[in-house]
Amino acid sequence: MKNFFKARIAPLFGVIALVAVIGFSMAACSGGDDGGGGGGGGGDKRADLVGKWVKDGGSNYESIDYDGTGKNSSELLYFRTGSAGGAQYYVKVESYDGTTVKAGDSKDAFPPITFTTTIANGKLTLSGLSTSGGVDLSVFNGTYTKQQP
Repeated sequence: MKNFFKARIAPLFGVIALVAVIGFSMAACSGGDDGGGGGGGGGDKRADLVGKWVKDGGSNYESIDYDGTGKNSSELLYFRTGSAGGAQYYVKVESYDGTTVKAGDSKDAFPPITFTTTIANGKLTLSGLSTSGGVDLSVFNGTYTKQQP
């Protein structure tokens, strides 16, 4: 009986202990999350950009339009100045993680751009735009208010 215990039962205690150590290690790695997050970016948030945004105090009626439905040209982010027929710059939105917008690809009419934007309380704050493809986009840096449909 003693040999049976050593040969058959004792190794099971080793396996059980190993499983317990792995389980506790996994729990320790994922435990303690208070919902504060911080870190991973939170995925693609392009839907937050949808709408027409008009620059607060803009000197030339600057606006940004984004439909976001993914149909044909509606994936495009339009930067516009002036009234009808005014200057425009458009790029396809590739990603938005809540802070950084990456837009454009080699097939677009204008070169790819990356800029920073945050959205809070119906306001979009945009920064980091400069000259791209010979077009001065810095005029679009600033705060925008979302227009009601």
